[in-house]
Amino acid sequence: MVNELGKKNKLIKDQLKINGEKVHLSNIQANVLVLATSEDQVVPETLIKPIMPALSIDDKTYERIKGGHVSVAMTGKVPSVLTEWLNERSDYYSQ
Repeated sequence: MVNELGKKNKLIKDQLKINGEKVHLSNIQANVLVLATSEDQVVPETLIKPIMPALSIDDKTYERIKGGHVSVAMTGKVPSVLTEWLNERSDYYSQ
């Protein structure tokens, strides 16, 4: 899967298949938050940014945060941008 997503970039090219079916980013109907990190060497921003124009939904957000792929996961803290984004879209917090 790493080869399919990273090296061949099949998700962006509409060539990725999961369980024999093509995956199309344009079919996503949920709100999307795409996070990139400033020092990510596992999934660099150049592989992440092309996702945005491929999404056909109106509620899509792109944010770049400080850190790297592993460092963000290892802090044990949820980035504030994620908390804010979820709070704005959650029925639970709007009551």
